[in-house]
Amino acid sequence: MYIKSLFRRTNKEILTYFISKDELKLTKGLTDILNQLKKSETPMAIASATVKENVEFYVGVFHLDRWFNFDKGTFDDGSFPRQTGTGYLYHCIE
Repeated sequence: MYIKSLFRRTNKEILTYFISKDELKLTKGLTDILNQLKKSETPMAIASATVKENVEFYVGVFHLDRWFNFDKGTFDDGSFPRQTGTGYLYHCIE
């Protein structure tokens, strides 16, 4: 992929090109913790200040849909005011 062609690509295409899925790993022990939280029916959601397409990429790479309902997440779609702190988290649990 040439630099010029990056401007015509989606975020997903760029991430797929530049990030090797073989080298990405979840932190050691995270899978066990997420399994325990799911088993105990602890509410969980993905809250991110990045665009939904970037999160979709990582959901696919790490198969995060095993633990998270993607539709209950919060992403930067322009509808939620940017703020620091826990605003995104509270939006997910409402």
